[in-house]
Formats: sequence, structure tokens, C-alpha cells
Amino acid sequence: MSIAAILLSAAVAASPVVTASDAKCSIEGYNADKDMTGTNIRSAPDAKAPVVYRMMPEKEPDDTYGAEFEAIGSKNGWLLIRNVELGAYGDGNAKIVFKGPGWIAGSLVGFTIDDPNMRAAPAPSAKVIAKLEGDNGEGGVWGPDSFAINKVYGCSGAFADVSGVTPTKKTYRGWVTKLCANQRTTCP
Repeated sequence: MSIAAILLSAAVAASPVVTASDAKCSIEGYNADKDMTGTNIRSAPDAKAPVVYRMMPEKEPDDTYGAEFEAIGSKNGWLLIRNVELGAYGDGNAKIVFKGPGWIAGSLVGFTIDDPNMRAAPAPSAKVIAKLEGDNGEGGVWGPDSFAINKVYGCSGAFADVSGVTPTKKTYRGWVTKLCANQRTTCP
């Protein structure tokens, strides 16, 4: 075991993870951080909280993918995650590399959206404030899986509060659902 791994293990043992969140959810996401040296998972929803795990990207010959995880809660723009896995795209043998829980900043989270209705609240009956689909201006169409998420602010149930931009450069913020961590194609 490397010295860095030993030190990180000691820090994890000394830093209990805060699991109290403002909202509970059950969504899948992935690490959208472009930092190839890894992304910090912290013991609390705070950039100064101790690091409990360093989430590395999955490098493949044809692309690089973010580690995938379950989000189970949110607080102050952070998501409480668990069951971080790698290997889903390489050899197809996904392996959990961090059981968790731990906190990741919402600005580093991504997922694929499969419902074109962006809503004002986290409920299927809430007012639709934007349609995430349309003409791309080049003779084609785009759908919710083309909405580029800039930040995840929180989650509730199967919904996430996000901001992002459409392929036609319109920006929106609202609640989306039917989410998955698939980075190669649309949600099943």
C-alpha cells in the first residue's frame, strides 16, 4: 500500500461522515469533473471538510468516463453519494471502488435526463417551466439527453434541481427526473 493510501485511510478513520441531509433522494449520477487527477469526496457538505476518498476517472482507449454512483441526499449544493463504481464501460465488469457515504459538490455531478419536462418543483404534477427538446437550428432535433448540466443544486426523491444549457444556447434551472448515469447513450 502506498504512503498516500495509508494517509488517506488514516484520515477516513479520523473523519466520520456527516449523513444528515436537507433532502433524501434516489438518483444515479456520475463524476463530471474533468480533473484527471481525481475528485475529492468529502466527509461533510463543505469544501474544507476532510477528504474520505479520491474518485478517479475510468480511462478507456476510446474515451474517459466518470465514476458512477448513487445519490441519496443533498445539502447546500452538495450530494451525499454511495456505491461509487468503475468498469462499466471498459470490460463491462463494474466494480464498487468506494461504498461510502461521502459528499461531492453539485458542480461536479452529471447524469443523463430522459424526461423533457423541466418542472418548478420535485413532483410529477408540478408546473412545467421548460421543455428540454426542440429544433437544433440545423435541420435536426434535440432531446433532454442533450441538455448540458452545469450544476446540481439538490435532489428530492427521483428529481434533481439543476441548471444547464440547451444545444440552442438557452439556459434553464429547474427540477428534472428520469435520470441515469449512462454516459454513452440515452437512459434505458
